[in-house]
Amino acid sequence: MTALDRRGNRTCNVLLFPVVAAVFLLFPGYTAERVLVAGGIWLVLLVLFLAGLGITRRRRAVHLVRLADAGVRR
Repeated sequence: MTALDRRGNRTCNVLLFPVVAAVFLLFPGYTAERVLVAGGIWLVLLVLFLAGLGITRRRRAVHLVRLADAGVRR
């Protein structure tokens, strides 16, 4: 398994979890307000996840440039 495969699986799991969790919305007792609050929380978590992913990729790119400038090969 390559690093790309591992990264792809993790992203898939993060995006699949809310869909699986939505199954519980089929049970009685959920109001539209509660569902909207839960959806808002998931949206905030998704934004934080994507921001972290972007920051990590940028830091990795900068680090790899510094290593290349120092003559280190991957």
